Amino acid sequence: MNQTSNHPLTLEQISNCFHECFFNKYQVVLKGGFDEPFYKTHQIVNGKHQAAEIQFREDFIRSALHEISHWCVAGLERRSIDDYGYWYEPDGRNFDQQIEFFNVEVTPQAYESILCDAAQIEFQVSVDNLDVDISDLEVHIENFKKCVFEKKEQILNTNGHKRVLLLANRLQLETQIR
Repeated sequence: MNQTSNHPLTLEQISNCFHECFFNKYQVVLKGGFDEPFYKTHQIVNGKHQAAEIQFREDFIRSALHEISHWCVAGLERRSIDDYGYWYEPDGRNFDQQIEFFNVEVTPQAYESILCDAAQIEFQVSVDNLDVDISDLEVHIENFKKCVFEKKEQILNTNGHKRVLLLANRLQLETQIR
């Protein structure tokens, strides 16, 4: 993906691009302002169908892109379950839990990196654990970074996952028309 300007997209632009790409087909919306990210599947409220919601932290662009990435990873069955039916261990994970986190986060963070590039937002892998002693995990963190960037290249070189590439192309187009 070519970067064409030095101005990152805004959260509003990213939200609009996401809506254009996915609302009609998937009935899903992107919503910020939450204390914790969460995916809320389609609901029926008072007999009316409610769209699924990808909820992200506060107004953080990187949180929005990361949660979009998880949605892109999830298949049809997982998207029919709140929070995709995945476990989440918050800050304070022990060493073994952190290694498991690295294992399951490679693809979502590779997708996030692709979306960040397209939106011209700096990407750095996240260990998502403020309580971890980084010195105990340095080798694992470096391996995690390597795996994320290898997965990203694999996706880009093979025209991998269609939803993430569709959104990335739309984001990149948005950077060109501003």
